[in-house]
Amino acid sequence: MNSSDRLIKEIEAILEIADQGISREQWDLVRLQLDRGIALIGDQYVSPDTIDSSDMMLVLSDIEAGAGKALGAAKLRRTVLSSRLEQLQHKLQAAGTPPTSSAPLH
Repeated sequence: MNSSDRLIKEIEAILEIADQGISREQWDLVRLQLDRGIALIGDQYVSPDTIDSSDMMLVLSDIEAGAGKALGAAKLRRTVLSSRLEQLQHKLQAAGTPPTSSAPLH
């Protein structure tokens, strides 16, 4: 397993933990895990044709959290991480690296 494979698997695990935390309303855990995933993926998902507005979604997440809307904040952060993971997977596929997601391909 190469480093990209390990990163993808780790991000997928973080998303699962975040989903469990959301269902249990464990907002501190959710924020910690999602921020960890966002930091891990860094800018590796960016490609020359990427138009990325996800940083704005992180700002909106912070605003939601500040307004006491933990669920909305968590959903926004989760969307950012999920989207960045998807972009990374597309970038790797375009570079000729086989997909590593555990999700079935259709």
